[in-house]
Amino acid sequence: MNNYYRISRQAYLRHFSPEAMSQIPRLHIPASNKAPFFGHHAEPNTLRRWLEGLTLDPFGLLWGKVKEHCLFIFEEVEDPIFEFLQGDIDYRRLILKRSFEIFDRVFFANTLHRHCSLETCDPEYIEGEHGLTVGDHDDLDINGQPYIFPGYICAIFISKDQAASNSVNPYRPMLQTLLHEMLHAFFVINACRCPPFCEKKYFGQLGQTGHGISWGYAAFFLEKAMNERFGPYWDLNRAVSFAREYDANPSAYEIDEWISRWALNSSAVEKFLARREEARREEADKLAEEEIHTDSEGDE
Repeated sequence: MNNYYRISRQAYLRHFSPEAMSQIPRLHIPASNKAPFFGHHAEPNTLRRWLEGLTLDPFGLLWGKVKEHCLFIFEEVEDPIFEFLQGDIDYRRLILKRSFEIFDRVFFANTLHRHCSLETCDPEYIEGEHGLTVGDHDDLDINGQPYIFPGYICAIFISKDQAASNSVNPYRPMLQTLLHEMLHAFFVINACRCPPFCEKKYFGQLGQTGHGISWGYAAFFLEKAMNERFGPYWDLNRAVSFAREYDANPSAYEIDEWISRWALNSSAVEKFLARREEARREEADKLAEEEIHTDSEGDE
């Protein structure tokens, strides 16, 4: 039995063996009365369709739960409280943890908290990003240590500089980042990556940066719903996320079509791509200069 057959056999057992499935996180909530529950073998497109249906909840039951548990998050905050929160990192961390629990329950079928850790960190730990989600298949951190705590499948990190940068509501920036990262974690935990077929679907539907079509549609509906219920101006950073994905794989997307389809800020997309192109030019110039310098030293 060669290695490829062994891997495929293990993937098969993970899908259909009750013993194996009992040890794998599963999502038991159906999209409708007619839809079967989907488990660990769900592909990203199935998960995003379920989430789209959830955010379009016609009876408002979901949103009633959100309002009941975290109204303080969405209301405007007076300036004195804003000033207080600017210097209170621990309090913001408490708000993040509570919001994570609530969003997990009402948006993500309570599938995240058992398998995903949530931490605040210094910006340099996640290389200047506002937030970062890593799965157990990702690389080590910048210090060469695993990102994932024992017993977890993935981890979310929120930069401490996300706190209190919005004068209307100091919670808003970090909660936007939190929702963005929780959406990544939802796919990491619930979508299958068994090689070779599910793995191909996973990266085909989520793209090279994790911001592909499945993530993009889910983020579009989630942000739209948040703006309609608690808006305005909820921003899950979709424009820059799409620009990252397009920059990584431009042949996969017709840029104008997707900007229109997802109602993206075209200016933000263009600015990001222009900065990346400028960075590539600078890097090429730097390498050319180093090559010339090396050649001149060799001539001497």
